[in-house]
Amino acid sequence: MAVLPLLLALACAGDTTVPLEAATPPAVPEGATPPADAAPAEATAEDATEALMLPTPFTAAQIREAWQPGLIIRFENSGADQATSIAVWTVVSRSETEGTTLFSTFQADGTTPMEAAAESTSTWEELQNHADFPAAHATRQAIPLDTAMGVMPGIRYVVEDPDEPGMSQVFEFAEAFPGPPVLLQIKAGDQVIKQMKMIERTPPAAEEAPAE
Repeated sequence: MAVLPLLLALACAGDTTVPLEAATPPAVPEGATPPADAAPAEATAEDATEALMLPTPFTAAQIREAWQPGLIIRFENSGADQATSIAVWTVVSRSETEGTTLFSTFQADGTTPMEAAAESTSTWEELQNHADFPAAHATRQAIPLDTAMGVMPGIRYVVEDPDEPGMSQVFEFAEAFPGPPVLLQIKAGDQVIKQMKMIERTPPAAEEAPAE
């Protein structure tokens, strides 16, 4: 099923997934005539189907603007078969084309390291595309989100797994926080089996005013 690979690697301790199939394309308007050299209708429909995705919550430019060096985001990871842990993301650097983030994981106390911290660099387009969800198996809804940072406008995606009936993923993005979701859940029916929840988002420290 379609996922945010980096998020699930952190939240789900290595669970693997496969991309969702794409949606059925809209019908050709009545009376439209395909070009003489057009591919067979079935092949054309398949190509269009693979490209049909829901709009992402943020553009690459919005993520780049929000991903300022010094930004720190904390997540609580939990699940039915794993101990609760705290993931800390720290933005190290950014350029016009890409950003580098340091990822650290701690025990539930938030201070005892569970593994060595590691850096990862991604382009802004790659980060945007982590939230590409095929319209055939996903829904997108604008709703108020009740987060650890308060109630705020957001967007919820529910992504169904076409290969495992009853399995789904829920992604909630706060409009004020371009970047990762404030909530990610993997569900079996109504039961949440894994969850990654943003519990704190600390903006970069303001630069000190020059002495007068």
